[in-house]
Amino acid sequence: MIGWLLFGFFLVGSTAYGYFLLQKTDNRSQVLCFPIQRESQVEKEQKNKNAQAIFNPLLIQPVHAEEFAEAQLHYEDIVNQWGIGAVYLPSSSIQTKILAGMSNENLMVGVGTYRADQRLGKGNYVLLAHNLVQGGGALKNLRQTSEGSLIYATDFVNIYEYRVTKNQVVNQSEGEILDEPKAEETPLITFIGCEGGLNTTQ
Repeated sequence: MIGWLLFGFFLVGSTAYGYFLLQKTDNRSQVLCFPIQRESQVEKEQKNKNAQAIFNPLLIQPVHAEEFAEAQLHYEDIVNQWGIGAVYLPSSSIQTKILAGMSNENLMVGVGTYRADQRLGKGNYVLLAHNLVQGGGALKNLRQTSEGSLIYATDFVNIYEYRVTKNQVVNQSEGEILDEPKAEETPLITFIGCEGGLNTTQ
């Protein structure tokens, strides 16, 4: 009986702590300050990380407060293992790390890359993150992003500037948002986060 009570207290406590983390401002991203690195070094590191990363969207699963809390406890380890850049959207106060691949852990602590071969400033640079039902996630303020506002992204070698042209909710069947632009078109950066309850199609 005591064992069940302790388990119950642990479960309630971890849920409450997870909810607290969801609501808390991420102070780790308040200042974007990164050392500029040599391009050859960055390219080598990104290639190694991409070779080990997960790029299968079918493996993305809904997450709960407890899982989110667990991922936050390992934030630095995850970023050190998978970090390949950072992104800043001033109009919606989004500042987060870019992580190689789309593992559930990556999508809980930052934004994950959709393809192994994507590069900032080229093609369609697609980034994904979990939005939690309770609130929270790297892109929780994405809907507040203003059209016409600027986005800054870095791969730790260069800083890239994009302008927001569209901010809308789409159905998951609208896969054209992942398409590469034509050769004569401007490179894109696309952010994707869930909108709605668990197992949403938006």
